Amino acid sequence: MVKAITVECPCCHDVWELFLTSNAFLIILNCPKCYKTLLYHHHKCSLIDQHQIKQLQSADEESAIRNILKGIIKKEAARPGGAPVRSEYQTAVLEMEKMRMVESRITRDDVTNLRIQLELCKDVKTFIDSL
Repeated sequence: MVKAITVECPCCHDVWELFLTSNAFLIILNCPKCYKTLLYHHHKCSLIDQHQIKQLQSADEESAIRNILKGIIKKEAARPGGAPVRSEYQTAVLEMEKMRMVESRITRDDVTNLRIQLELCKDVKTFIDSL
C-alpha cells in the first residue's frame, strides 16, 4: 500500500507530495526548492540543523529521540510567527506557480483524445506528424 504525504516547507512554503510504501516515524529530507534540511514528524514539517541531525543519529534510546524532537518542535513554535512571513511578491509568485501546476496537469480528456488520435493514425510516423 502506498501512502501519500503532503509536505510544506516552513521556509519557502513550497508544497509537494511524498509517496511511501511503509509507515515512517519521522523523515529527514531536503526541500526540493530551497534545499533546507527538514524534519517531518506527526504531520508537521520543521527546519532542522546539522547539530540536531547528529543528536538524532547518536541517540541510543527512544526517550532520547523524543526529547530531541520535543526540543525541535519547541524551537519551531518559539520562532516569532512560526514560519517566516511571506511578502506580497512571494505570495503572488506562489499563487502563479500553483496556477501553472494546475494548468499543466494532464486530464482524463487529454488521455482520451490522445487514444482517439492513436487509433485514427495508420502508423507511428503519421501520429508524430499530427502532433
